[in-house]
This record gives sequence, C-alpha cells and structure tokens, in this order.
Amino acid sequence: MGVFSEQFEQKGLWGRFLLTSTGCIGACDAGPSVLVYPEGILYGKVTKEDVAAIIDEHLLGDKPVERLKHQPKSGSHQPISRHHRQTGARRTGGDGINDFI
Repeated sequence: MGVFSEQFEQKGLWGRFLLTSTGCIGACDAGPSVLVYPEGILYGKVTKEDVAAIIDEHLLGDKPVERLKHQPKSGSHQPISRHHRQTGARRTGGDGINDFI
C-alpha cells in the first residue's frame, strides 16, 4: 500500500481515486492483490514494480493491465461479495459505496 500511496501523492491522485487497505478478498492464490472498481478487475501477484502500470495504464488510461489480471484456478473462483466491493481502488464521484451495492 505504501507504494500506491507514494504514487498517488506524486501524481496528485487523491480526490480522483480512493485507496483502501483490506484483508482477504477471497483470492488467496493471487498473492498480493489489487481490486479496481467500478470495473471489478482483480490483479494478482502484484509487485512494487507493477504499481506504476496499474495506475498509469488502468486508473489513468482506462485500459486494464492484461498481464497482471488474476486468472483463478479452475474451480477456485468465487464471486466477490458486496463486502469485498467496499475495498480496493475506485474512481470517486457518484453516491459512494452505494454505487456498488
């Protein structure tokens, strides 16, 4: 989360996006994960080096980073619950979390 916070500060993204730390989001095999809403895209096995790509390509460029998208193992995919939709990074605006429930 520290690298995301640093990048948000450097790029002046606070107020345009929300960033939330969370516990397990149900994809343990994905390792360190980033969940982006409203798209609902889960990135898995995210490293410090991947943060810039997620911010620049997805959050700012509106193009998901295909190489980082989590591909669940066969039979292990579970839908993300409403609780999990309250976590991760998302664009600001609208009525807040009620936009996602």
